Amino acid sequence: FFQAEDGIRDPLVTGVQTCALPIFLFKLAQYDICEKLFKQALELATDEGLKAEVMNNLAVLWAQQGKYDMAAKAWEGLKNNILYKTPEVAYVNLGKLYAEQGNLKESEKVLRQATVISPSYIDAHFYRALVAQVQKKHDEAREACVVVLALAPNHEGAQNIIKSIN
Repeated sequence: FFQAEDGIRDPLVTGVQTCALPIFLFKLAQYDICEKLFKQALELATDEGLKAEVMNNLAVLWAQQGKYDMAAKAWEGLKNNILYKTPEVAYVNLGKLYAEQGNLKESEKVLRQATVISPSYIDAHFYRALVAQVQKKHDEAREACVVVLALAPNHEGAQNIIKSIN
C-alpha cells in the first residue's frame, strides 16, 4: 500500500496508475484516504483531460459520502469542460443525483441533454426511462427503453421497465 501511495506522488506516473489506488480504496469504502489521493492526483496531474477524469471520480466519491452539493458543482463544471472526453457521464451522474434527491424535473432535463450529446450512451437512455417511469410518463419511458434495447437487446433493466408499464 505505501509503495502504491508513494507512486501517486510521482509526477511521471501515468493516468491509469494515478487513479488506480484511489479507485481501489473507493471500492473498499476507504473514503477519507481515497479523497486525499484523488486530491493529490488533481494537484500532480499535468494533463487537463486526466484532471477532468479524476474530478469525475472525486465527484462520484462525494456523492457516495453524501456531499451532494460538492458532487453537483463538480459535475456542472465537467459538463462544460472541453477537455473532458466524456461529458455525457457528468450529465448522467448529475441526472442520477437529481433523481435521488427527488428533483425529477431537473433530472429529466439533464438526462435528455446526455442523450443528445451521446445518442448511443445506454445509461443516459436507461436512467431517462427510470425517471420517466417514476413520473408516470409511460410513453417516454417506453421510448427510452426502446433505444436501450436497440443498443443492448438483453438489457434486463429496460426489459423490466417495459413489462411494468405494459
